[in-house]
Amino acid sequence: MKKAGILLSLLLTVVSIFAQTPSGYLVTWGTIVSGPHGGTFSKIAVGQNHSLAIKPDSTLSAWGFNYYGQCNVPTGSNFVAVAAGYNYSLALRSNGTVVAWGFNGYNQCNVPPDSTIVAIAAGCYHSLALKSDGTLLAWGSNNVGQCNVPTGNDFADISTGCIHNVALKSDSTLVAWGCNNDGECSVPQIDDFIAIAAGYKVSAAIVGVEPTHTTEENNNQLSPAIVRAYPNPARLSEGVSFETKLKAHETGSLTIYNLKGQKVRSFTVNPAQPKLVWNGTDEHNTACAAGIYLYRLSTNYHQETRKLMIVK
Repeated sequence: MKKAGILLSLLLTVVSIFAQTPSGYLVTWGTIVSGPHGGTFSKIAVGQNHSLAIKPDSTLSAWGFNYYGQCNVPTGSNFVAVAAGYNYSLALRSNGTVVAWGFNGYNQCNVPPDSTIVAIAAGCYHSLALKSDGTLLAWGSNNVGQCNVPTGNDFADISTGCIHNVALKSDSTLVAWGCNNDGECSVPQIDDFIAIAAGYKVSAAIVGVEPTHTTEENNNQLSPAIVRAYPNPARLSEGVSFETKLKAHETGSLTIYNLKGQKVRSFTVNPAQPKLVWNGTDEHNTACAAGIYLYRLSTNYHQETRKLMIVK
């Protein structure tokens, strides 16, 4: 939380763990079936006994147990995200459609027809998706209500446990549903979440507000600065508006980072200009890719980090 733009990635797996070096080379450790150790990839996902990865050319690779065909990857070169369930696999194409393969005993591979999906997650036997309009979609096993998605069109990120789900909303609050035998759906009463992850019977989140308690702030009893982005999720073609609420003498910056912690764009903020618009380009005026970004407000009294999703 002390370094701007750094997001702690929460990868909760059962039998193996994966990591990527900054150059994209895959390293593995733990109980693992032989895979492409050292290969170059852009995205990875781990299931119970198999693994998925996206190559730099946007094609898929898979390895591990293949009893149900969960490693028989589809052809094509337009994949942007992957998710691995108990013995099945999901992949998201750049056109917003999802393909699924492997064990289908609970219809978790029967993907509803939709071309507006921007994020996917796989539980043990159910699948969850986030649509570009901010709504949720689920299919597969529903024995404890894990496919009974909450209503609303303001969701920004999703994560699945075995039989429960966690979703992050654009106002930085959380919703969880499904099995709650171990309190995994008992969300803390906090409204400043920026990242989520769900494990087998556990949920985790990162809180983004980091106030700096200066003497002057305490003496003057200043209320925290506030920043919100809208719409969220947002399309690059529409731009993203940021609205800040600052004290009369409060100044600082609003900086956008990618999930590698790299600065994308920075703006000066002050009370005289409470609103600003980001056109989706970096400091070199190059259009940014769709995905998840962090935006951080830093003033002389306050620091606050939140999540922003950009869709095509």
